Amino acid sequence: MRHVVTLVLAAFCPALLLGQIYRLDERNFPSVRVWYFPRESAQLSPPSRVDDSSIPVQIAEHTCERVAAAVPADIALCVDVSSSNSVWRENRALLDTIAATFARELRSSDVRFFLVPFANSATAQPPTDAAQLPDAVRTLQFGGGTNYAAAFDAAAVAFGKSASRQRLVIVVTDGLDTLDLARVRLRFGSALPHVIAVMLRNEAPPALRSLALESDGGWFELISSPDAAAQAAEHIARLVRGEATLCSIRYDALATCTALHEVQLHFPRSTYGIRYRAPRTASLEITTSHVYFGVPLLGTTRDATVTLTARGLPVRLDTAWISGSPGFSLAAPVRMLLGADNSATLTVRYRARDTSAAWGELHIATSCGEQVVTFSVGRRSAQVQPSLFRIINPQGGERYWSGSDVLIAWLGIPPDDSCRIALSYDDGRSWQTIADAASNLRWRWKVPLIDAPRRVSIQLERIGSSSRQTAQLDKPITIEPTSGVITPADLGQAAVGIRKDTVLRSYIHNRSTSDPLTIERIEFTGEAASDFGIASGVFPAKIPPGGTLDVELFFRPSARGRRTAELLLVSPSGYVRQVIWGHGIGATPLHTIVDFGSVEIGTLRQANIPYTPSTTDRSTIEWSGDSSAFRITLGATSNLEIAFQPDSVRFFHATARITDPMTPLTLELNGRGIPPSQLQQDPTRFRTLALPTAEPLNAGTVGIGSYDGISLLGLYAPTERVALFAGGLLPIRFGEQRFYAYGIGARLAHQLSERWSIAGGGAIAFTRAETHTDTTQITLAAPFLLATVQLGNVRLNGGVGYAFKEHRTSRDRYRADVPVLALGGDVQFAPQWKVALDIFHAGTVSSVPIAASVRYFGQQLALDGGIMLAFPTQPQERFVALPVVSAFWIFR
Repeated sequence: MRHVVTLVLAAFCPALLLGQIYRLDERNFPSVRVWYFPRESAQLSPPSRVDDSSIPVQIAEHTCERVAAAVPADIALCVDVSSSNSVWRENRALLDTIAATFARELRSSDVRFFLVPFANSATAQPPTDAAQLPDAVRTLQFGGGTNYAAAFDAAAVAFGKSASRQRLVIVVTDGLDTLDLARVRLRFGSALPHVIAVMLRNEAPPALRSLALESDGGWFELISSPDAAAQAAEHIARLVRGEATLCSIRYDALATCTALHEVQLHFPRSTYGIRYRAPRTASLEITTSHVYFGVPLLGTTRDATVTLTARGLPVRLDTAWISGSPGFSLAAPVRMLLGADNSATLTVRYRARDTSAAWGELHIATSCGEQVVTFSVGRRSAQVQPSLFRIINPQGGERYWSGSDVLIAWLGIPPDDSCRIALSYDDGRSWQTIADAASNLRWRWKVPLIDAPRRVSIQLERIGSSSRQTAQLDKPITIEPTSGVITPADLGQAAVGIRKDTVLRSYIHNRSTSDPLTIERIEFTGEAASDFGIASGVFPAKIPPGGTLDVELFFRPSARGRRTAELLLVSPSGYVRQVIWGHGIGATPLHTIVDFGSVEIGTLRQANIPYTPSTTDRSTIEWSGDSSAFRITLGATSNLEIAFQPDSVRFFHATARITDPMTPLTLELNGRGIPPSQLQQDPTRFRTLALPTAEPLNAGTVGIGSYDGISLLGLYAPTERVALFAGGLLPIRFGEQRFYAYGIGARLAHQLSERWSIAGGGAIAFTRAETHTDTTQITLAAPFLLATVQLGNVRLNGGVGYAFKEHRTSRDRYRADVPVLALGGDVQFAPQWKVALDIFHAGTVSSVPIAASVRYFGQQLALDGGIMLAFPTQPQERFVALPVVSAFWIFR
């Protein structure tokens, strides 16, 4: 293995802030190379383990290099402004974050930006510096479909023919599209710019991956949070400034029979992952599935051979074993790497110990899965069952959709023996035969169309067996109707040859309330299938029980008129077919359908359609239907702005007729109001009220605030797991007493699962109280342990600690060490509201304080108001009630 580090460690440690896989090259598969940004100095060394399709592989080469600066630079920032980026309002926040990060990180005068908004078409804006990007991105208008070719064409025009500056094309998109790579190369001439893709909620498609690899660029995938968007932009800025370190590893994949691969790089404190599709795969050919040894004489030995041939790529043979009657054995052990188009011969030997018939199975474990070859000896009609007659598919418990094909497969009898297959819909009380003579160890069953779920038992009976050999599933399967999984969809109108993207909210439903549903892929069939496709989405996708999945489709009509296709939803449960259609029209439609989909109550969603009226008089708009949630802005522009803002949970439909004398237009407007989305996250999740929690913070979090309205507390999280706290109280006077305090602390957190977190830490504090006659000071050191569990909108928190305290007065000095127990929790009951409660108990304290508050919070601010009650534990103490006021501001 070759291992190269080309930098002095101390020189580039500041660049080791964030870890990220940058690109992957599978073009020479099974040889694969992966590039990544190291997060810490330990990641300059090779990963502790690399898995490809869950199989550990041997690292052949590892290198780390400082990337040369790309300045002076011209950067074409191509921003996808298709309609989906306005439908997914989260994407607008991601775009704003990327622009703000570039504005902060690339302020150099050597960097010049060309903003290129693109949808069906694109036009580059005049060059600007990074500081102007946030305002420019914030004013972008959205509509249309994703068109990569338009983006690269506009970027090429913006760059011109000058080659004196470094050139980068950064594509920020949530859509999937194809590209004519030869056309892109031609547009940019001999010097292809560095291409970097930033994929919002999506994996990078093959077109952008190919351009990135060819241009020494890369991609950032599945960006779905502002933190991830900022990290991607920061990596790009470091690349431009020449402050980034890029490491790569090369290995040979062993899972050569698998098309879709998942790579994981395991480092001591983190794991990076990426998926890719192999350009070619291997297959394994076997000369026969059954061998008949005949009737050998007693005491003699007969051999049979099975030849395995690897096709396309090498195949790994791991092991082989035999089950069945005594007397069968393998002539030699099996463990080898079978080269492409090479063969290996396995010899199975049978020694006749008696005159009885015999049966056996040869099992061969390979990188292409387990292969089975059966053997028989003696009379063909003999009833031999040393190997259990059994059903191997289905295994029991599976769910299948009606109308799908189910493979029923079995082992334990010769392939040419026939079976009778029967089904039971009443737990075995009665049976219905579906096949009288199924052979060759398999048979396909077409699941009947049904209206309600039904449990089905499967039974096989070997024909001609005097002892009635049968096999039955231990657990029934379930067949389910396809109604309600997906519904017919109208994608509206689009001009011929122009792509239109449509987000179908809650389009796929998982009707099961107990089992998740995996969607492997979506296909389109029918005469106009090529007019439809997936505009955005990562598959396979898993839908939780009772959940739904949003799907974004595109419609690019190839001809006028109604265009109809069949959408095929493929899953392990089978497949569901449903019709989908749209209308191809001319460039200026006279009748347009605008479907806003599902929109949360109070949320504004806008759509733009190309339209140039001859008058701007609002009286020319005639409404019918329920128009209360719709608004049309009619101006002397080339776009008609339509807005939808529902005020209740229901379906809205209205028709607007623009009776323009020159260009009349009819709009059919649809939309559905839905309840508000999930609750917003509290930025001060590091505490309940005053009690710290064990939840990790985002790396780089900085905050300042007060628990009581008097003292100040600051926090900083250099990493996700480490948090530092410092605070105090400036000298203040209470009556004749002058009081001040300060302290510092640290906490190390670890997330055990999505719900559970634990943490440990310590704090050191000093307080001093002065009067005219006496001075009292307390020095405290307190280690502590914390545990936090999140249960939906309810969070429970607990902690234990021990306070080592020393009291000093002008006349005395003594210790008052004490154990401390604290319990807390909070409940979020509205999008930006929660209630919090803390209870503290210390062994030497004569009261139990209980604090409760109501908290309002936004993205960065949290305000609390409540009450603290001190319940006495000794008769001479008094009950105390005090107000609680706190405020915190989180900068990042």
